[in-house]
Amino acid sequence: RRLQGHARSRGRGGQVELRAPVGTLAYLPDRVPPHVTDVSFKSGDGTTTYHRKVMGVDVVPRKSVKVQTAQGDLLSWDGEDDGGHVLRVSMADGSEWNNSAAC
Repeated sequence: RRLQGHARSRGRGGQVELRAPVGTLAYLPDRVPPHVTDVSFKSGDGTTTYHRKVMGVDVVPRKSVKVQTAQGDLLSWDGEDDGGHVLRVSMADGSEWNNSAAC
């Protein structure tokens, strides 16, 4: 099964693609989130894949992650919310849904 809500990060020596659930950012070193450039995620019904540029990433280590896209969408993961199994998606147009936070 494909990961839902994964991020891509650039390394120092060029682009390195890291495909991981958004919540993984809460457990990676502080130097990683500033290099996340892109995120992709599925629609609530799974029929559409959104590919977005990342505008910002907010991390509370070992607790939560919020990723804002350049289009104004917000992906939120909270390790204490539903056991960390939910990725909340809030689109700029006001639509919202939950995806699985892991594969």
